[in-house]
Amino acid sequence: MKKITLLSLAFLAFIFSGCSDKQFFKPENIAGNVVFDKKLSSKIISVNSQGATLEDGMFITKDGSLNQKLPKGYEFLSKRDNITVAANIFGDIIVLDGTKEILKTKFDSMVVAASATKDMTAIITADNDAMLFDNKTKEILFKQKNEEAISVNAKIAAPYFLNELVIYPTLDGKLFIYDTKDKKIAKDLVVSSEKNFNNIIFLDIIEDRLIAATSHKVFSISPKYINSYDADVSDIIFIKNGVYIFTTDGKIIMTDSDLRKAGEKKFPFARFVGVIYGKYIYAVESQGYLIATDVNLKTSNIFKFTNGIFAGGFLGSMFGGTEAFVDHLFTSKEAIYYGDKQFTLAK
Repeated sequence: MKKITLLSLAFLAFIFSGCSDKQFFKPENIAGNVVFDKKLSSKIISVNSQGATLEDGMFITKDGSLNQKLPKGYEFLSKRDNITVAANIFGDIIVLDGTKEILKTKFDSMVVAASATKDMTAIITADNDAMLFDNKTKEILFKQKNEEAISVNAKIAAPYFLNELVIYPTLDGKLFIYDTKDKKIAKDLVVSSEKNFNNIIFLDIIEDRLIAATSHKVFSISPKYINSYDADVSDIIFIKNGVYIFTTDGKIIMTDSDLRKAGEKKFPFARFVGVIYGKYIYAVESQGYLIATDVNLKTSNIFKFTNGIFAGGFLGSMFGGTEAFVDHLFTSKEAIYYGDKQFTLAK
């Protein structure tokens, strides 16, 4: 009994010594409160860069749509036009055109990212294999084995279809472009070469500019130039005129499309867990705050979530306050989803 008590005391001493050194975001002024004002049909059970899956099989996309249910055990991976891709932990994948199944197949490894058109499905497996499938014949049109990743960020970017090209974001920090017409890799690029958490977490194209990022670096690719920006990346917003980089040490960095720095705002010890772009730039902070700043990063207001956050009491006080986000959180273009609740930004 004495031995158990000493071990318990040693454990508590370790916990408290670790927590006493950790700093948390504590704003001096709170502009107001934010209340989750809508209930979801059930609780969020998984989140990726493209959307969130609810316990009842419904899913939320980046556009905020929530009107379709997946088969039991499947989790949402992506949606393009009316084509939805979902997978389960056993290596099964399905592609739906509306509610009609157009592809169902199985792999030895779990599919962690995928996108599809009516004709083809591009996937990345947990083993970092990249493949392209013919949805009608189930024929493998292309396959490339990449270096396995030891650890990955949960925000795994999905492959991107661009006319006759398929852009694959790998789990080891690379991009390669497969030409479906010429049936060969047209271009490949190393975005980052870190050993851990080096997967592509963001991939998007606006006009003639492609922006990709890992947790360590952001790349901007145009027909003429390739530019990069080193940062500890938490999240990214890519708009027509530029890029907002949210870092793990509480900075919001504004750049142009070529990643030339145009501004910065620091929120000491902030940890961003979700971002939205609307009339303002919005960042959800892990301790239960919503940070709103103008697009030029000149002025900001901070709001406090007052319901739906459940890390109170003893553990909450240990880890930085009476409230903190502890369940799955997802942000669409206009709303914040947390647990089984929703908050929609005013237009």
